[in-house]
Amino acid sequence: MQLPTRIGVSFLEHQGRILGDAVAGAIARRLRMADLLDSENASRVLDLAGYAFEEPSFIQAAEDKKPGVTLLLLDHLANYSPDSSVRQRASDMITEVTKAK
Repeated sequence: MQLPTRIGVSFLEHQGRILGDAVAGAIARRLRMADLLDSENASRVLDLAGYAFEEPSFIQAAEDKKPGVTLLLLDHLANYSPDSSVRQRASDMITEVTKAK
């Protein structure tokens, strides 16, 4: 995954890895559905969701180890994004996150 240069990778990776599903919960509370239609926003969301479940053993809270909100968010991107690369990436990530459960 490649992040925009203005995002601090080490901070996002660390925080995402310990927060798990809470990352998607925070995204869902802060972004409007219309914001996810923008390819750049959607790509950032996918990056964050990827970090959140990259190493499930690092997730601290037991309730955040189950990717319920993450899967809901990924499903939305996979079905409604106008960008085919975002849809494909979200679909692939659903498979990865489901395997990690």
